[in-house]
Amino acid sequence: MRATLRSDHGQATVEYVGALLLVAALLAAGAAIGGLAAPAARLASTVTDAVLCAVRLSGSCGLEREALAAAYDPEIAGLIRRHAPEIRFEDGEYVSLPVDPRSCRDRRCADTSARGSLERSWEGEPPTAFLRVADCRAGVAAEGVDCGGDRAGNLYLQYWLYYPDSATRALRRLGYHRDDWESLQLRIGPSGAVEARASSHHGYNHGPDKTSDLGAVEIGPIAVDGRRPAWGPANGYLWVSEGSHAGRAARGDHFFRSINPGDLQLIPLETELGSLGELGFEVAPPWRKPVWTDPEHVGT
Repeated sequence: MRATLRSDHGQATVEYVGALLLVAALLAAGAAIGGLAAPAARLASTVTDAVLCAVRLSGSCGLEREALAAAYDPEIAGLIRRHAPEIRFEDGEYVSLPVDPRSCRDRRCADTSARGSLERSWEGEPPTAFLRVADCRAGVAAEGVDCGGDRAGNLYLQYWLYYPDSATRALRRLGYHRDDWESLQLRIGPSGAVEARASSHHGYNHGPDKTSDLGAVEIGPIAVDGRRPAWGPANGYLWVSEGSHAGRAARGDHFFRSINPGDLQLIPLETELGSLGELGFEVAPPWRKPVWTDPEHVGT
């Protein structure tokens, strides 16, 4: 498509770009106004993202496809992109984007302004999600993954988000630490049903149940253990709490901006551990968490 879009001088033709933009606009309008069911709306959004990626003529589109193809088979690579979440942020003074720690380890390069674009940080960092796949379907040799019991037959997709720090506002310094790894995890069952859960401190959340927001935390001598499986129906979104980045996989309140799935840079962890593994983190990175090998583990 790239060769078709460009003229001899490397410029896209106005007519072709206009046609693609019209297709994207019609798909988006159909999803928003036509009352499409959730799966159809998600498909429309996915196609729209692909069209806009082509229109932007961005080399990152091709690079991402190559990275996914090198790590996973075509079916899984397609599912990863199709189910990439829209990341919604609570209202606040700023938004810290999830970034690649190999290029950004400080809030200064991850932050955006209170009402600015979420396609890039102030310093040009793209929003990034790292991937981990645990395939427990029949006939698949899932090396290094616990696929026993109820795990058998499921495909697990983990989207890991790195933030340079975490600060639970109400706890002030007690709630602060550097290096915050959060995740949205999907479980696709044999029937094709998709469930989701989001990391929240040391446990997981799904919906807006206020009693579950803390997950499992330790504040001085006080320990609150709310860890549980927390799986529930996936709806294509991840709600992120201000400061702490604790997540919900279902309805959240007071979000005011979001990262479009098409703007997420997707990086497979399985092929990038060489360079990432050389970095030191204050908290355990994904590959050192129990859920790396046990996709049903209730701790983060």
